[in-house]
Amino acid sequence: MQTNTIASMIGRIKDTRVTMWLFCLVCISLIALSWVALAQLEKSGDIYSSRRPYPPYLYIGDFPQFYSLGQIAASSDRFQIYDPATQDRYLNAILSPNHTTKMYYNFNLPWLFVLMIPFSWLPFRLSYLVFCILCVVFGSTGLALVAKKIRSMTWLQTACLVLAANASVPAWLALEHGNTSYYLVGYASIYFWAMTKRRDFIAGIAFAFLFQKPQYVLPLAFPALRFGRWKLLFTAAFCELALLALAAFVIGPANVISYPFTLFQHDTTQDYDGCYPLQMVSVRAIYAAVFSEAACMPLSWGTFFVGAGCLGYLWMKVKPDNEIQIRWAMAVTISAMLVMSPHTYPYDLLYLALAAALTLPKSMSEFKLQPIFAKLWTTMLIVSPVATWGFYLTENGMGFQHKLLSIFSVCLLVTVAAAYRQQFSGRGTPRASTVSPTT
Repeated sequence: MQTNTIASMIGRIKDTRVTMWLFCLVCISLIALSWVALAQLEKSGDIYSSRRPYPPYLYIGDFPQFYSLGQIAASSDRFQIYDPATQDRYLNAILSPNHTTKMYYNFNLPWLFVLMIPFSWLPFRLSYLVFCILCVVFGSTGLALVAKKIRSMTWLQTACLVLAANASVPAWLALEHGNTSYYLVGYASIYFWAMTKRRDFIAGIAFAFLFQKPQYVLPLAFPALRFGRWKLLFTAAFCELALLALAAFVIGPANVISYPFTLFQHDTTQDYDGCYPLQMVSVRAIYAAVFSEAACMPLSWGTFFVGAGCLGYLWMKVKPDNEIQIRWAMAVTISAMLVMSPHTYPYDLLYLALAAALTLPKSMSEFKLQPIFAKLWTTMLIVSPVATWGFYLTENGMGFQHKLLSIFSVCLLVTVAAAYRQQFSGRGTPRASTVSPTT
């Protein structure tokens, strides 16, 4: 009798649905722990300096900068929003009684500062809480949209995916720093869903907001370019111009016109704080460790454009009527853009949640039918929420965690590229789906 009971329990654990519920429990536990830690940071006031100030160095997260720039955009100093002294004065007013030891400088797109104005109307701590809640809701909704409407996942499978994404270290870092990675994952999810369903107007609007991190725009544009979705691209261009016009109206046209120079100047200088090449998880970190800063940026951009050329060639070979191939090509694109970008921080790896939504098998039988590299890709994605916490806990003040995350990102890229080649190199190409992004 006892033997039969044990066998029954083992059988239930092997059942896919029970396994998913156990996976949900693990993810919920990780989320709960991360939110408890976040609450402790907020209570101690350490959200200003993240969790790891290097004495006597004060490490500033992104949200205090966004908040202060929203204040500038709503003030009489708005026409000097890119002036380093003005930014420093408003930021230190928030940090008081702490004070930066080196001048911070924020070089985000002009219209982002205008969108931060409503957040600056709230008290800082309440504004930070609202920002985090909206981040999680928007990004999670985008992932759920892809899971349900493109992959036709069950609610349990969708819940597992969303919980796993929120339980990962990139998600925690995005909230800890107050970064916009969650929003970008939401926009990218809406963009791909709307493009697949031929809702070009919605896709174009979502794509316009992806310009907030312009280094990812070109790779993500390849599907629209490949399938000749000119209405989508024109809508995106119009929306982007409208956002820039709004910024010009609020903070002045000079700030908008001079932005490309401002971006290049900040990203290639050590005069200001806020840019840490050695803490990135892309090829730029490797170049920064080996070469001078003067050589680092040309090498990084050279790698980016070579990689973009390879992605462009990949998309030229994608069949417009093969929905499976399109999803896997998008996963390769996401993985590649994170590795080859000149500006990728650990919280940007949250983009991989979208790659997971597009490619993870929906059942054990589907997993068993996958070729070896697709199985390896699936396994790496499933264990990543827990594995990335292992990387995170190795932090020793010397950026070791960033090196581990960099290696993990490269391994993911190699694996998904091999999985794509294994499935779509002309040998045993999966049967095309009846769902097409061009019909």
